[in-house]
Amino acid sequence: GLALHFRLALEELGPTFIKFGQILSTRPDFLPPDFIKELEKLQDAVSPFETSQVKNVIKQEFGKDIEELFKKFEDTPIASASLSQVHKAILPNDEIVAVKIQRPNIKEVIDLDLEILTDLISFINRRRTNNNWVYHPDLMLREFKKAIQREIDFINEAHHYEKFKINFKDIDYVKIPKIYWDMTTAKVLTMEFIEGVKINEITKQEYIGIFDPKEVAKRGAYI
Repeated sequence: GLALHFRLALEELGPTFIKFGQILSTRPDFLPPDFIKELEKLQDAVSPFETSQVKNVIKQEFGKDIEELFKKFEDTPIASASLSQVHKAILPNDEIVAVKIQRPNIKEVIDLDLEILTDLISFINRRRTNNNWVYHPDLMLREFKKAIQREIDFINEAHHYEKFKINFKDIDYVKIPKIYWDMTTAKVLTMEFIEGVKINEITKQEYIGIFDPKEVAKRGAYI
């Protein structure tokens, strides 16, 4: 159907469009249920960028080589997404951290993709014959532009962690990673490394008896 083709097209168009679909998947007020269900399948696992590029970004941001800043820095990322990737590292004081590094030139890629999206949505608006259509592509794009521009500013993200830390300080089952501000810029975010399990994996056989899905759901709703 149309929803499936829409998802496949976004996947083929690359990172910005995948992110567009992911954000839309959280907005049932913008799209019909069959589209939401299909867009929820969009995966953010994309090929990682080279370690040499990672080192370049870190050198540009801090003016020092990776070897000066970390006792150990794992070359293979533990996660790779459309806008950034995360590496596990050890600081000189032996603290284990997760270092999130923005993809090189991603802002330029996003700016170009946003121009394409703007043209595409303008085309859809011109071709729309049904004026009673309740979904507004231009509003979707405006929402997306705000979301993605906030997402490529890691300082903004770091402030959110700090805010969450204050908001949840009295809830013992909520753990917010510590931010290392001296190792954080708009393009590099260094935070405490926390071992965890994805929430959608807790019902797997290996976790039976370890997690109580009802309790996790209850706590999640409360949070």
